[in-house]
Amino acid sequence: MSTKYVVIADDHPMYLEALSTTLRNTSVDIKVEAVKNYTALFELLHKKKNLVDLVIADLLMPDGKGVKSIEYLCSRFTNIPLILLSGQDDFVTKQDCLDAGAKAFISKCEDSVLLLNHVKKLLEISSIVQSSRIESLTPTQYKVLKLIAQGFSNKQIAGVLGIAEKTVKVHVSMIFEKLGVKNRTQAALSLVH
Repeated sequence: MSTKYVVIADDHPMYLEALSTTLRNTSVDIKVEAVKNYTALFELLHKKKNLVDLVIADLLMPDGKGVKSIEYLCSRFTNIPLILLSGQDDFVTKQDCLDAGAKAFISKCEDSVLLLNHVKKLLEISSIVQSSRIESLTPTQYKVLKLIAQGFSNKQIAGVLGIAEKTVKVHVSMIFEKLGVKNRTQAALSLVH
């Protein structure tokens, strides 16, 4: 299994460190990036949204707006599953967050095993989503993607495949669109995702 990229957002440094350490010590190969508030989380996701496999966020951080922050997060980053953690774990809050798009809501009073089970399950789903995107490519688009990953230019790809450079450009545009990426590097990374 390839490395999974998980972002954790929590304003309590000790909890953030403990959770980061717990995730890094799982059997899944996880790269963890930690941020301390929603502002930093939104900035990071805007920059790296095509690389992030999972977000784990504290519901109530000082710069957040509770469920409104969750609605924003889930509507802007629809392909990134979100696990919410909170000390405020009444039924209404939990249901509001799930209705807003969170994939799981876990009380901070729960055992870490519950969180780890959700993490593993959602990372498997994330892999399936990426695989289905790659499977949506035509055979020629897949060949173009593999050549992009090997560092070939459009002109070189045209030569290898015996097609016009203009046609390669069309394939590259379609690949970006289908994979939800913006550049050749992100497209290449999707092959190892």
